[in-house]
Amino acid sequence: MLPRFLERLRQQADNLAGLLGNRVALFGIELQEESERLLGHLALLLGAAICTLFCLLSAVVAGLVLAARYGVLLEVCATLAVLFLLLALGLAWYLRRRLADAPEPFEATRQEFERDRLALNGARETAQ
Repeated sequence: MLPRFLERLRQQADNLAGLLGNRVALFGIELQEESERLLGHLALLLGAAICTLFCLLSAVVAGLVLAARYGVLLEVCATLAVLFLLLALGLAWYLRRRLADAPEPFEATRQEFERDRLALNGARETAQ
């Protein structure tokens, strides 16, 4: 009786170790995917910021040169400030929308752990 119990206990421990190994591997894959996605967001953000900076710098210099020439410097500065604000709001809206549409991190791992928990609870209830 006792050797059979110990054999079943060893099998259960072996199954549990295999199950945990699979879940850890899945977590590692999802962690890698999340880090790649985050790096993609950051690269896009950095690229957009650099391009926007160069574009705005050129536009500001050109606008200020023209404004000084025609005597409307204050109006041009106010217009540029409004345009910068609209551009910043547009970029922030796009990034917020992109992050809101992104998948939940580690969703597959959490679902697998939930399935395991339900299966173990079902097996425990059946044994009682």
